[in-house]
Amino acid sequence: MTILNNTFHNFKRLAAPLTAMAVIAACATTEPNPQIEQLEKRLETAQSNPTVFNASPTELNNAKARLNAAQSAYENNRTEKLEHELYMIDRLLTIAETEGREADVRGNFEDLRDRRADIRLDAREREIDRLSSELNEYKTKETDHGTVIVLQDLLFAYNKAELQPGSVRSLRPLANYLNTNSGKTIIVEGHTDSTGSSSYNMQLSKQRAEAVKKALVSMGIKGSRISTRGLGEDYPVANNGTEAGKQQNRRVEVTIQ
Repeated sequence: MTILNNTFHNFKRLAAPLTAMAVIAACATTEPNPQIEQLEKRLETAQSNPTVFNASPTELNNAKARLNAAQSAYENNRTEKLEHELYMIDRLLTIAETEGREADVRGNFEDLRDRRADIRLDAREREIDRLSSELNEYKTKETDHGTVIVLQDLLFAYNKAELQPGSVRSLRPLANYLNTNSGKTIIVEGHTDSTGSSSYNMQLSKQRAEAVKKALVSMGIKGSRISTRGLGEDYPVANNGTEAGKQQNRRVEVTIQ
């Protein structure tokens, strides 16, 4: 009997360390949770994407913290806690990924808008260059309303509204341009110097604008594309105190739109 008791006590002393080692080995070989691994990969992908990272830093930080909590719950067999953390991590990553895609769309839209603005600017510059080449016989200037052609007093005799015999030839490049560009319209504005009464100059400037319109219509331009108005002496571009200044003020301006 004494021999049996001694053998049992010896077995217990040997079994206790072996049991502890078995428990430690079991813990050390716990299989990774595939859901946690999948979410860890999603988080790593999101963090490596600058657009997603900049759009949702708070969501990504929260997802990282909850991954640690999920791993702890898994190792301690807290199933309900694990499921909750996995659900919350998925939602946080989905929010971050969605906000990243939206940020990409906004960025692409802004790039497209900038490119369209550049295209419009380039088109406008090409149009100006084309106008300059096609209408290089005239003095032109650019305004917010369009390209303005300045037709000086040489089209008309002094104090007259009838075009001089050679003036039709001077209008031919403008007529050619309008025939080529059927979508363009023009505004013809007559101006005078300050000689004479204001009312007379207003009437004279209107008649001169109408004379230019009539000449352009005779060259094949539809009258509906041409608006006219007389501005009299109200908009001088030079000093009316000199003959040179008066000559500059006696003009017809054509705005191409």
